[in-house]
Amino acid sequence: MSGLDLLGGVMTNRFWQGQQEAGAERSWQAHAGMLQRKLDHANQQNVFLTALQEANNYILQLALDALQRGEASSPLLSKEARDSLRTRYLSQNLKAKGYALNEGDWSIRPL
Repeated sequence: MSGLDLLGGVMTNRFWQGQQEAGAERSWQAHAGMLQRKLDHANQQNVFLTALQEANNYILQLALDALQRGEASSPLLSKEARDSLRTRYLSQNLKAKGYALNEGDWSIRPL
C-alpha cells in the first residue's frame, strides 16, 4: 500500500509541476506578445518620423530654390502654405509606405 501512496505522491507532484510550467509558459507568451506590440509601435513611429523628415526636407528645398531664384513673394515663404504642402507630401509619402495619416492628431495607421 505504501508503494501506491508513493506513486500517488509522485503523480501529484508532477501534476503541480506541470501546472507551474504551463503558467510560466503562458506568462512568457504574454510577455512576447507585449514585446511584439511594442516593436510594431516603434516601427510605425520610425516610419512616421522618417516620412516627416523627408517632407520637411522637401519643403525646405522648395523654399530654398524659390529664394535662390529671387522669388521673394513665393507662396512657400508663408507658413500656412508650407504646412499645407508638408501635410500633403507627408500623407502621400506615408500612403506609399502602406500607412494613412490622421491629420487631426498626426497619428498614423496601417492601410
